Formats: sequence, C-alpha cells, structure tokens
Amino acid sequence: MSDKSNAKTGKGTRAKVSVARIILPALILTAICATSTLILAFTNMLTEGKIAENADAKTTDSRMSVLEADNYKQLDDEGRVYEAVDSDGRQIGVIVITQASGYNGEIEVMTGIRSNGRVSGVTILSMSETGSGEKTKESDFLNQFIGANDPDLVVDKDGGSIDAVSGATVSSRAVTDAVNGAIAISVAFLDSTYAQ
Repeated sequence: MSDKSNAKTGKGTRAKVSVARIILPALILTAICATSTLILAFTNMLTEGKIAENADAKTTDSRMSVLEADNYKQLDDEGRVYEAVDSDGRQIGVIVITQASGYNGEIEVMTGIRSNGRVSGVTILSMSETGSGEKTKESDFLNQFIGANDPDLVVDKDGGSIDAVSGATVSSRAVTDAVNGAIAISVAFLDSTYAQ
C-alpha cells in the first residue's frame, strides 16, 4: 500500500528532482569559481614582476628627486633609511622615510639630507589629504625645506619659518614634523667626512 501511495503522491520523484536541482547548479558554480580563481592566479603570476618593477622605478625616481646619487644602499631593516653614494662609493647623504599624522591620516614623506646635514629635497610618498591639504605635495611648499638642517622646524602659524598652506595647517604641520624626524634620524647615518 505504501508503494501505491508514493506513486500517487510522487514524493520519491520529487526528492530526486530536488536533489538534482540543487547539486547541478552547485557543481556549475564551483566550476565557474575554480576557473575564475585559476585565471586570476595566472594573471597575477604574469603581472607581479612588472608591478614590482614599476614600484621599484617609482621609488628610485622618488629617491633621485630628493637626493641624486649613483647608487642607494638600504641602511636599516625596515627600508626607511638609505645611503646615497657617488660612483666611488662615497656617501653623498642619506634618504629617510618618515610619517606623521595629517588631517585625514598618515602622511609618508621622503627627505634627502646631504652629508653636511642639510635637506636636499622632500617629496610626499603617500597621503590621504584632500582639498587644501593636497597642496602640501606641491613644490611651492616642499621647497621651503631645502637647505634646512634644524630638526625643530615650525610652521609660521606656530611662530616658525615654514609657510603653512592656507587652509591646511594640520597637513603642513604633519609634513614639517616628518621632515624634522628625518633630520633627527639622519644624524646617526651621516658621514661628515665627505660633506658637501
């Protein structure tokens, strides 16, 4: 009697159809995901070398913009201090990467400092500043630091000699603090024998 009732209601057939309706799409989605993952992994494998090469080129360009040299040698484990040397291997100066808190987050600054302790150039590596704060990346602001050797630079709004960007005092202070930090750090790495 139970066979007749199953035949009338069709419960056995529905159960088979329901399982097939669930398993088949799941298998198809799994295959699509696996294929997509393989494609992304292959693409990453093809491009990671070029991405690293581009990042190295950008870093080298940044170094050259703050302190031109024939070669750069990393001096610390974190990759924050580099020695700039001439073709004879003599130190020209050091490059120090520092950070300070701006209005919208951390500002990462690269500062070149000659062997005589004077700033040769400053560039912003990364920042989240917007509006007026972005103007701290411009040469009009950054060139004020060239020639400085005092690790206690202060923006004009605080009684100092660095002209803050109008409407971006917090960002200006942050960049100034980062440069101050770089000057202070550089003392331990400078070889004044070849001061220029």
